[in-house]
Amino acid sequence: MTRVPGDPGPLRWLRFAFGFRLPPENVHWVRHELTDPGWRWRTVLRHLVVILPICAIVVVVLEVFLPAAPWVSVMMVALILSGSREMSR
Repeated sequence: MTRVPGDPGPLRWLRFAFGFRLPPENVHWVRHELTDPGWRWRTVLRHLVVILPICAIVVVVLEVFLPAAPWVSVMMVALILSGSREMSR
């Protein structure tokens, strides 16, 4: 993958994924990230970076702290993933 001018690097990209603003020098990269071809896949990737740690916490809580069957954890993760995408629109 080619780098776009103003590419923020991995740590700033994570901040961007979590909703923080980037400095003005990244404006061209943000425009590319949100509008150029492939923007849908990049949006899904940013969304997964945010929501998968939450799913991991839910699985740990259900498996370790509550006496829940494994299928309950799977269904909770599926519910979180299916509902969270709609909420972020």
